[in-house]
Amino acid sequence: MASAKPTYVKGRVTISAGALESLIGAIYLDQGMETAMKFVTTHILPRAVEYATRDVIWEPIVELQNLLQGHYYGQPVYKYIPAPLNASKYTVELYVKGRPILKVSADSYKLARGRAAEAAYWHFEKLLGPAS
Repeated sequence: MASAKPTYVKGRVTISAGALESLIGAIYLDQGMETAMKFVTTHILPRAVEYATRDVIWEPIVELQNLLQGHYYGQPVYKYIPAPLNASKYTVELYVKGRPILKVSADSYKLARGRAAEAAYWHFEKLLGPAS
């Protein structure tokens, strides 16, 4: 993991919890308590244990920003390369201190941005050391 301090993303967790609660409620209303309990036991509980025992939630975009700012490199800038409608790949170019660092393509801009941030994080951590 990137840092000793956990990064909590409360809004996303709250939205996910609400969606999960709605899904379980829908299964209960549609198919009954036994099916809902089976769903929770087989699909939810194993993942909940894994999620609850993680030390941190890895957010590469946040971690990269913290690393760069900790070394006075400013904020990273993500440039979204225009893609045609219904493109299968979307490209993001990452800039640090006004210089292009890397380009990453993925199935969505969000995924490309996350992958670019992660690759840049490991590069800069090796180069600069951990954030202070």
